Amino acid sequence: MNRLLCIFTVLAVLVANLAPAGAAPTTIYTFNGDNAHHQFGLSVSGAGDVNGDGRADLIVGAYQDDNNGDNSGSARVLSGIDGSTLYTFNGDSAGDQLGYSVSGAGDVNGDGRADLIVGAKGDDNNAPTPAARGWSRSTACTIGWAPAATPARRPTGD
Repeated sequence: MNRLLCIFTVLAVLVANLAPAGAAPTTIYTFNGDNAHHQFGLSVSGAGDVNGDGRADLIVGAYQDDNNGDNSGSARVLSGIDGSTLYTFNGDSAGDQLGYSVSGAGDVNGDGRADLIVGAKGDDNNAPTPAARGWSRSTACTIGWAPAATPARRPTGD
């Protein structure tokens, strides 16, 4: 049985096909970030079939990307068919760090297409706390911003 292996560094993402025992794996795609300090590939995930072409796609974060200000961050959705960039999402402003975490979210809005969720560690749109943003590609709209969950705190002892 063939499996996919995703190896990442802060500079590139390598997707390889793992061959049966004894055979060498083969590289399917290598994705490179724009700049070494952007941390492209520090967060990476399968995204499901985002564009409806029948093949699973990938999402890769670059939380220190500078497209909309220093460390505004970005996330790219990459095609499972040919490795091309399907979508790029950018943080709103400096310090957002969009792409700190990325994930496929399943079909959140019930439209039959895979949706995405991307963490923005430094976002301050709604409060001075991190946030997550979800996207639906079937309607090309933002599902919404949500403040990150606050972890439950254990009561302190006497």
